[in-house]
Amino acid sequence: MSVDKTNNRAVRFDAEDLLRMNRVLRHRLGNFISGIKTSMSLVSQELKDIAPPEVSEYFPLIIKECCLLEELTKRMNLVFDDIQMGGVAPVKHVLEKTLKEIKAWSPSADIRVEAGDEISSIKVDGDSALSSALSEIVKNACEAAPRGSVHVKVISENNWVKFKIVDSGAGVPEGDLEKIFLPFYTTKSKHLGIGLTIARRLLAIAGGNVSAFSGEGKGFYLEVAVPVRA
Repeated sequence: MSVDKTNNRAVRFDAEDLLRMNRVLRHRLGNFISGIKTSMSLVSQELKDIAPPEVSEYFPLIIKECCLLEELTKRMNLVFDDIQMGGVAPVKHVLEKTLKEIKAWSPSADIRVEAGDEISSIKVDGDSALSSALSEIVKNACEAAPRGSVHVKVISENNWVKFKIVDSGAGVPEGDLEKIFLPFYTTKSKHLGIGLTIARRLLAIAGGNVSAFSGEGKGFYLEVAVPVRA
């Protein structure tokens, strides 16, 4: 909200104005980050044999921070911008796509998938949105679980496919289960807290949903449900 000084009245921005300004700011931020990263890469090459070691060690650190900011900007796009849902695909394909992304993110992640033979023939809509949502959820579970060990169980039930993602981490108080989907809510230090917000939005686009439940003793699990393609 801003103030029109000519008549001292408040000027209110509608949702479309705010989204447009948000998009422009993120685009400009991305350009700044890219410029700093490129400049630092060039400087590090120019001074590779000249700068003392105590100075050179800062170059990769700065570039790494720029990469993290780039990744953050891309993920913010998933919070605000239009998202491509994707087409129809077998559940097996969605799982393979998800696991490939998880392994690229963390090669040491220990993901155990349990799915019956009937799952391979079932198809769902929105494979891109669904695989991206599952990736966000599984990554979140890996970060919470000791040694990154996560169990994914897939079942078919009443024309729905359900993915149960279980970790054995510290868990979330039962009264706070719904809060985990709120933007910027996190129980982990140095985390932004938008992964599960993104996942819920992606699943809504794919016609599905996600719910959180307390685990038995410790940890908690998320259940993703998407309709079967008729």
